[in-house]
Amino acid sequence: MPALAGLEPRRVGRRALLRLAREYDRGYLGSEWFRKETHLKRAIAARWRMGRPVLNPAILEALARWKSPRILPLIRKNSPAAISRAARRAVATGDEMSRLGALLALHGVGMPMASVILHFTFPNRYPVLDVNVLAALRRLGARESFPKSPEGWVRFCGALRRLRSHYRLSLRTLDKALWVLGRDVG
Repeated sequence: MPALAGLEPRRVGRRALLRLAREYDRGYLGSEWFRKETHLKRAIAARWRMGRPVLNPAILEALARWKSPRILPLIRKNSPAAISRAARRAVATGDEMSRLGALLALHGVGMPMASVILHFTFPNRYPVLDVNVLAALRRLGARESFPKSPEGWVRFCGALRRLRSHYRLSLRTLDKALWVLGRDVG
Protein backbone atom coordinates (compact mmCIF):
# COMPACT_ATOMS: atom_id res chain seq x y z
CA MET A 1 0.00 0.00 0.00
CA PRO A 2 1.50 3.41 -0.91
CA ALA A 3 2.50 5.78 1.86
CA LEU A 4 0.02 8.53 2.66
CA ALA A 5 2.34 11.43 3.41
CA GLY A 6 4.02 9.83 6.40
CA LEU A 7 1.47 7.07 6.96
CA GLU A 8 1.71 3.51 5.78
CA PRO A 9 -1.57 1.75 6.59
CA ARG A 10 -0.45 -1.72 7.69
CA ARG A 11 -2.74 -4.71 7.43
CA VAL A 12 -5.77 -2.73 8.49
CA GLY A 13 -8.37 -2.60 5.77
CA ARG A 14 -11.61 -0.70 5.45
CA ARG A 15 -13.65 -3.68 6.70
CA ALA A 16 -11.50 -4.00 9.80
CA LEU A 17 -11.94 -0.30 10.55
CA LEU A 18 -15.70 -0.57 10.10
CA ARG A 19 -15.70 -3.53 12.50
CA LEU A 20 -13.70 -1.53 15.04
CA ALA A 21 -16.07 1.43 14.72
CA ARG A 22 -19.03 -0.93 15.32
CA GLU A 23 -17.22 -2.27 18.40
CA TYR A 24 -16.90 1.30 19.67
CA ASP A 25 -20.59 1.90 19.00
CA ARG A 26 -21.66 -1.26 20.85
CA GLY A 27 -20.04 0.05 23.99
CA TYR A 28 -20.99 3.67 23.44
CA LEU A 29 -24.43 3.91 21.81
CA GLY A 30 -27.12 4.38 24.40
CA SER A 31 -24.59 5.29 27.08
CA GLU A 32 -24.67 8.48 29.11
CA TRP A 33 -21.62 9.72 27.14
CA PHE A 34 -23.36 9.11 23.81
CA ARG A 35 -26.46 10.99 24.99
CA LYS A 36 -24.28 13.88 26.13
CA GLU A 37 -22.40 13.94 22.82
CA THR A 38 -25.63 13.94 20.83
CA HIS A 39 -27.21 16.64 23.01
CA LEU A 40 -24.14 18.87 22.87
CA LYS A 41 -23.76 18.59 19.08
CA ARG A 42 -27.42 19.52 18.66
CA ALA A 43 -27.16 22.42 21.13
CA ILE A 44 -24.08 23.82 19.40
CA ALA A 45 -25.67 23.48 15.94
CA ALA A 46 -28.83 25.22 17.18
CA ARG A 47 -26.83 28.10 18.66
CA TRP A 48 -24.94 28.46 15.39
CA ARG A 49 -28.19 28.51 13.35
CA MET A 50 -29.55 31.25 15.63
CA GLY A 51 -26.41 33.34 15.14
CA ARG A 52 -25.35 32.94 18.76
CA PRO A 53 -21.83 32.00 19.87
CA VAL A 54 -21.45 28.22 19.74
CA LEU A 55 -20.13 28.21 23.31
CA ASN A 56 -21.46 29.52 26.57
CA PRO A 57 -20.27 28.62 30.10
CA ALA A 58 -22.67 25.66 30.41
CA ILE A 59 -21.71 24.16 27.05
CA LEU A 60 -17.99 24.66 27.67
CA GLU A 61 -18.32 22.93 31.06
CA ALA A 62 -20.28 20.06 29.51
CA LEU A 63 -17.60 19.61 26.84
CA ALA A 64 -14.93 19.60 29.55
CA ARG A 65 -16.86 16.93 31.48
CA TRP A 66 -17.08 14.86 28.27
CA LYS A 67 -13.34 15.10 27.54
CA SER A 68 -11.55 15.67 30.85
CA PRO A 69 -13.47 16.55 34.03
CA ARG A 70 -10.24 17.37 35.87
CA ILE A 71 -9.97 20.67 33.94
CA LEU A 72 -13.34 21.98 35.20
CA PRO A 73 -11.82 24.31 37.86
CA LEU A 74 -9.78 26.02 35.14
CA ILE A 75 -12.69 26.12 32.68
CA ARG A 76 -14.82 27.86 35.32
CA LYS A 77 -12.31 30.74 35.45
CA ASN A 78 -13.48 31.93 32.02
CA SER A 79 -15.99 34.76 31.95
CA PRO A 80 -19.08 34.43 29.74
CA ALA A 81 -17.73 37.31 27.63
CA ALA A 82 -14.35 35.57 27.12
CA ILE A 83 -16.08 32.32 26.14
CA SER A 84 -18.36 34.14 23.70
CA ARG A 85 -15.44 36.09 22.20
CA ALA A 86 -13.32 32.95 21.72
CA ALA A 87 -16.24 31.04 20.17
CA ARG A 88 -17.05 33.85 17.74
CA ARG A 89 -13.40 34.16 16.68
CA ALA A 90 -12.99 30.43 16.21
CA VAL A 91 -16.07 30.14 14.02
CA ALA A 92 -15.46 33.36 12.05
CA THR A 93 -12.17 32.23 10.53
CA GLY A 94 -11.38 29.37 8.20
CA ASP A 95 -7.74 29.38 9.27
CA GLU A 96 -7.06 26.43 11.57
CA MET A 97 -4.24 28.16 13.46
CA SER A 98 -6.48 31.18 14.17
CA ARG A 99 -9.28 28.87 15.33
CA LEU A 100 -6.90 27.19 17.72
CA GLY A 101 -5.47 30.47 18.93
CA ALA A 102 -8.92 31.77 19.81
CA LEU A 103 -9.77 28.63 21.80
CA LEU A 104 -6.36 28.24 23.44
CA ALA A 105 -6.78 31.73 24.91
CA LEU A 106 -9.40 30.28 27.28
CA HIS A 107 -8.37 29.00 30.73
CA GLY A 108 -8.20 25.21 30.81
CA VAL A 109 -8.27 24.77 27.04
CA GLY A 110 -5.26 22.91 25.71
CA MET A 111 -4.94 21.04 22.44
CA PRO A 112 -7.11 18.03 23.45
CA MET A 113 -9.93 20.27 24.70
CA ALA A 114 -9.66 22.59 21.68
CA SER A 115 -9.98 19.50 19.46
CA VAL A 116 -13.20 18.56 21.26
CA ILE A 117 -14.65 22.05 20.80
CA LEU A 118 -13.76 22.01 17.11
CA HIS A 119 -15.08 18.47 16.64
CA PHE A 120 -18.40 19.29 18.28
CA THR A 121 -18.67 22.51 16.25
CA PHE A 122 -17.48 21.06 12.92
CA PRO A 123 -17.99 17.27 13.30
CA ASN A 124 -17.24 16.48 9.66
CA ARG A 125 -14.01 18.49 9.63
CA TYR A 126 -12.21 17.87 12.92
CA PRO A 127 -11.32 14.69 14.84
CA VAL A 128 -10.81 14.46 18.59
CA LEU A 129 -7.18 14.47 19.71
CA ASP A 130 -6.87 11.41 21.93
CA VAL A 131 -3.98 9.23 23.15
CA ASN A 132 -5.70 6.11 21.80
CA VAL A 133 -5.98 7.60 18.31
CA LEU A 134 -2.33 8.66 18.45
CA ALA A 135 -1.36 5.09 19.45
CA ALA A 136 -3.39 3.75 16.51
CA LEU A 137 -1.61 6.08 14.10
CA ARG A 138 1.73 4.76 15.34
CA ARG A 139 0.39 1.23 14.86
CA LEU A 140 -0.54 2.15 11.29
CA GLY A 141 3.03 3.27 10.69
CA ALA A 142 2.86 7.03 11.16
CA ARG A 143 6.40 8.29 10.81
CA GLU A 144 5.64 11.84 11.82
CA SER A 145 4.87 12.94 15.33
CA PHE A 146 1.83 14.89 16.40
CA PRO A 147 2.87 17.02 19.38
CA LYS A 148 0.19 18.78 21.41
CA SER A 149 0.87 22.07 19.66
CA PRO A 150 -1.02 23.98 16.97
CA GLU A 151 1.38 22.68 14.32
CA GLY A 152 1.02 19.11 15.59
CA TRP A 153 -2.76 19.49 15.60
CA VAL A 154 -2.80 20.62 11.96
CA ARG A 155 -0.61 17.63 10.99
CA PHE A 156 -2.87 15.30 13.01
CA CYS A 157 -5.97 16.61 11.22
CA GLY A 158 -4.25 16.24 7.86
CA ALA A 159 -3.24 12.66 8.61
CA LEU A 160 -6.78 11.69 9.63
CA ARG A 161 -8.28 13.43 6.60
CA ARG A 162 -5.90 11.51 4.30
CA LEU A 163 -6.84 8.24 6.01
CA ARG A 164 -10.53 9.16 5.80
CA SER A 165 -10.16 9.61 2.03
CA HIS A 166 -8.02 6.50 1.65
CA TYR A 167 -10.47 4.27 3.51
CA ARG A 168 -13.61 6.08 2.23
CA LEU A 169 -15.00 6.56 5.74
CA SER A 170 -16.50 9.49 7.58
CA LEU A 171 -14.09 11.24 9.90
CA ARG A 172 -16.14 10.20 12.96
CA THR A 173 -16.21 6.54 11.86
CA LEU A 174 -12.45 6.60 11.38
CA ASP A 175 -11.99 8.39 14.71
CA LYS A 176 -14.01 5.71 16.55
CA ALA A 177 -12.16 2.86 14.82
CA LEU A 178 -8.77 4.36 15.61
CA TRP A 179 -9.80 4.91 19.23
CA VAL A 180 -10.51 1.16 19.60
CA LEU A 181 -7.37 0.19 17.64
CA GLY A 182 -5.23 2.43 19.82
CA ARG A 183 -6.87 1.28 23.04
CA ASP A 184 -6.02 -2.30 22.13
CA VAL A 185 -2.34 -1.41 21.59
CA GLY A 186 -1.63 -0.41 25.18
